[in-house]
Amino acid sequence: MKAITDFRGVYQKIPIIKKQIVADASTQLLQKCDPYLPELSKRLKESGHAYSKPEQGQLVWVAPYAVMRWHHAKHRGLKGSKWAFRSWYDCKHQILSSTAQKVGGKYVL
Repeated sequence: MKAITDFRGVYQKIPIIKKQIVADASTQLLQKCDPYLPELSKRLKESGHAYSKPEQGQLVWVAPYAVMRWHHAKHRGLKGSKWAFRSWYDCKHQILSSTAQKVGGKYVL
């Protein structure tokens, strides 16, 4: 007697689930970046968005001075340069655990 399991349905869903995971994590990270953004005005904060294809996992700020702020902003508390990296470092476990819960998984350190 043989037991045969057909995993084709599961394997077909894997790319869709990966896209959902990356898109959700990108959106959450974008929200977590707000306290880290250097503020001259709210334009930088409002210009941030997950890339037009969020499943690629890119965050983009399109304010005219965003590149200058990314490299040269002075640090004042949480606010300062390279805000997305610092936000990810501080919030990655929270983002990954909530994303894992949304897709029915479990995030283990």
